Amino acid sequence: MRSHVQFLPDHLANWFNTLDTASAVAPVIRRLESGLDFKSCRKQQEAESSGMGGTLTWPNDPEKRLGMKLLLFRSAVTNRSADLISWFGFVFIPSPSGRNINNAARRFLDQVFWPMSRELLQEANKVPAADRVVHLDHNSSVYRQAIEALEKLEEALREANDYPDAEDKEQRIAEISATQRLLKSVRVRVAAVVTVIGSGLAYLASHFVGYAIDAASHGVIEKLTALLGAYF
Repeated sequence: MRSHVQFLPDHLANWFNTLDTASAVAPVIRRLESGLDFKSCRKQQEAESSGMGGTLTWPNDPEKRLGMKLLLFRSAVTNRSADLISWFGFVFIPSPSGRNINNAARRFLDQVFWPMSRELLQEANKVPAADRVVHLDHNSSVYRQAIEALEKLEEALREANDYPDAEDKEQRIAEISATQRLLKSVRVRVAAVVTVIGSGLAYLASHFVGYAIDAASHGVIEKLTALLGAYF
């Protein structure tokens, strides 16, 4: 909140990295952002702005509104620039004190980021506890697809000769193996699976974008969600 605009992308990157690798929060983030197009939203905002003091509009649905705000700040990380945050501050929260980019960014953080973070906390607290037991039908297609997805992810990791950290790679493979063992039972506690592999999936999906590991991680997320009825 008090960051100089020059360092704002780094602080936002650290914030998102914390969210994206936390097993209790990462599924909520993915659900809120899913299916939303921030680029189209920004074009609409630019078209509706009138130089200074335009009307800031968001989707009517509360979850989509929260997801779009998350994507706005994530865009500042992706583009490694805080200009977007300053621009929104200049245009939609004008100040008679002038066009200081730090002040503009901080106004927007104060009026949008801070309330958004509180909304996100409330949304995360609404998610019911995953500490329940699910019976597994080992002959069902959804079960086989989940196991196949785990096998593909393990294979992608083993074949990744350029993985930057050998010990981390070994840990991720061990977590996949442990998840496979959990799913061999006729019933499984959802919280146990989430604890074992949830944060690992979030890490792999966010740190290897465009690689085979990325696609395989999202495949596991999709299939485990379908199998266990929980977000990963």
